[in-house]
Amino acid sequence: MEHLDTMIGPFSFMEWAIYLVLFGLALQTYTAIKRKMAAEQSTSSLIKSKCLGCGWSGKVSKHHRSCPRCGNVITRLK
Repeated sequence: MEHLDTMIGPFSFMEWAIYLVLFGLALQTYTAIKRKMAAEQSTSSLIKSKCLGCGWSGKVSKHHRSCPRCGNVITRLK
């Protein structure tokens, strides 16, 4: 246990280990928040719709409105 008190630069080995763990946790939190924000942005461009050709109902992109089942252009939006 004496090696934990060994100084490496201005901090002990134990302090460096604690700071490294805290940095890793902060990085994981930042990555999770960034992923959640990206997922919210990607789903915000989806709209509920219904295909008049085959009756499929679901979400499609605002910019590319075609039925994933039959390929018809979706004209009815919910």
